Amino acid sequence: MGGGSGSGRCALAVRRSLRLLLALALVAALAPAGAQAGLPGGAWPDLTFGDGRGYVTLELSGQSTIAYAATATSDGIVVTGQASPNGNGTGQVLVAKYDSSGKLDASFGAQGIYRSSLPEVDGPFLATAVARGVQGRLLVAGGYGPGSVLVLRLTARGQLDGTFGTAGVTTIPVGSIAQSMAVQKDGRILVGASNLNENGRPMVVVRLMPSGAVDHSFGTNGKTEILFWDANHASRPGSPAWRRPRRGQSSAPATSTTSAATGTAAPVCSSSPPAATSTPATAQRAARRSRSPTRTARSRSGSRAR
Repeated sequence: MGGGSGSGRCALAVRRSLRLLLALALVAALAPAGAQAGLPGGAWPDLTFGDGRGYVTLELSGQSTIAYAATATSDGIVVTGQASPNGNGTGQVLVAKYDSSGKLDASFGAQGIYRSSLPEVDGPFLATAVARGVQGRLLVAGGYGPGSVLVLRLTARGQLDGTFGTAGVTTIPVGSIAQSMAVQKDGRILVGASNLNENGRPMVVVRLMPSGAVDHSFGTNGKTEILFWDANHASRPGSPAWRRPRRGQSSAPATSTTSAATGTAAPVCSSSPPAATSTPATAQRAARRSRSPTRTARSRSGSRAR
C-alpha cells in the first residue's frame, strides 16, 4: 500500500495491536476450559495441583496481593510479590510457599506466608525476583522504596536470615528497583535494575557477596551501569528519535507499552507530525527565494503581459 499520513499508520498499528491483545486474552481465558475438555495437541493445567483446578490464588484479609515471580523447589513452589493494605498503607514484601499439591506449606513462615515488616516511611516494598540458595534458603530481590534495590534472605522455614546483610536485608540505591536476579556458582548474587535518575535510563548490575555485603571488586563499588544508545544524541532536534511538538503537545517520540497479561508490545503514538529535516540544498533554495522576491514578481508580471 501507499504511504498515507503518520497518524493513519499509527491508528492502524494500534488497532492491529489491540486485536492481537484481545485474541491472546481470549485464548488465555478459554485455555483451562478447553484443556479440561481434552483438546487434541493442546497444553492443559495439572489438575493434581490446586484442588483439581491446576492453579491457586492467595487472598489475605484486608490486603491486596500481587505475584511477580516464582521458582520451583524440591518440595513445592515459592511465589514472591507484594501485599498492600486496602486503603491507606505501605506495600510489603510477600513470599508464599506451596507444597506440590498447591496447598500452603504450614511449616514456612506463618502458615505458609512471609510478609516483611520494613519501616513504612521508607516504602513501598515489593519482591520481583526469587532464587534458591544453599541449605534450602531463599534469596528475594525487589524494591526498597522507589529508588533502591532490596535483597533479603529467608531460611528454609521462611524466617528472615539475620546472618545475611544487615539483619537479613541489603539495600543499594541505584535509581530504581530490582528486576532480575541470578546466583553465580560461587554464591555471589547478581541483581539487574536500571537508573531512572540518569538520561537514557542505563541498565544497572549490582553484585553482592554470599554474605549479603556489596562486592566492591565488581564494577565501581559493586555496581556497573551500561547504556546501549546515545541518549544525548537522540534528544537533539533533527535526530530520528526527536519530533517537533505542536503547541501544547509533548516532544516525546512514539514508544510502546507492554501488556502485563500477555507480554505483547502495543504502540503508543504521538499525534505530532515528523519534523521537517533541513538539508544544505533546501537551505540554499530557501535563501535564494528570500533574496529575490522582486525578480520573481517581475518575471510573473512579464509572463502575464506577454
